Amino acid sequence: MEDIETVMKGFRELFEELPGLQRKFMRRFHFPKMTVICLALSKGQMNGMTPQSLTEHFKVSPSAVTQVLNMVEAQGLITRSINEQDRRSLNIELTEKGRQLVAEADAQLDDNLYHLIESIGVDDAKELLRIIHKAIDVVWEESA
Repeated sequence: MEDIETVMKGFRELFEELPGLQRKFMRRFHFPKMTVICLALSKGQMNGMTPQSLTEHFKVSPSAVTQVLNMVEAQGLITRSINEQDRRSLNIELTEKGRQLVAEADAQLDDNLYHLIESIGVDDAKELLRIIHKAIDVVWEESA
């Protein structure tokens, strides 16, 4: 029973860490906020989001969201426009320059992931992925 409780504690700690894991990973490998925003845009994660939802998504203050969006737009990486269906929402789109930054960031991410996998070993990385996917499948099945 003690082993199960120890594992349960480990999962609770992991769950608490997950929301910030992407941010920690990006900071660890020196991805600036503008790169993170452009990566999110390229994956379609930000289109139509309100400033409030951006604040919640990135766990930063509203002024930080405004400041970063202003900076990214000034650098020609995004364009912003009011969503005609919901005037509280912004349409945020990558420019060609933004898409180029995303391609470079993806290549850097691949290099960093390669280093991570090399460090822990391919077999352990595969096993970690297998276990994580198995846990995700169980969670999805139980919530259906």
